[in-house]
Amino acid sequence: MPDLLRAVFVLVPLFLLFLGLNIKIIKQDHQAVVERIGGFYKVIGPGFYFTIPMIERIAFTSKTKPQDRHVNVEMATPGHTLNISLTWQVSVTDIKQFYYHAEGSMDELETHMANMIQDRLQPIGAEAFDTLFHELAETMLEIMSKRFQEDGLTCTSMTLEKSMIQ
Repeated sequence: MPDLLRAVFVLVPLFLLFLGLNIKIIKQDHQAVVERIGGFYKVIGPGFYFTIPMIERIAFTSKTKPQDRHVNVEMATPGHTLNISLTWQVSVTDIKQFYYHAEGSMDELETHMANMIQDRLQPIGAEAFDTLFHELAETMLEIMSKRFQEDGLTCTSMTLEKSMIQ
């Protein structure tokens, strides 16, 4: 077998492997941040993309459709256990802002919201809970709407529900 033919049998599969490893697929209803040499390059939508090896990379991918998020907080008060359920629907509207400037991930945001509920309601007794619950819902909506905008997110709905377990 000639040397040229051997070289073709070795180099063609290596080239195809190299090419295949650098083709990226962004799913429908997703968007991605592309970095070039470690810095922001562009935001891409659904489709097939070729990245330049060792120069470009897909740094972050996110859904474009709203996502349902949920946090449960249980608090013990004298004689009662309060179960507070916070549900909201959020979508990433500015993926670059969310990836580079948000104060953490969605999980950290959920933890922050749960801590906010506990901090505001912990010193309150069960009797005063009902009156302050509505104030908490309004305050949380205002505070979190501002934080969502700063993080490149849009909240389409937020529900705060309570139940008492004796």
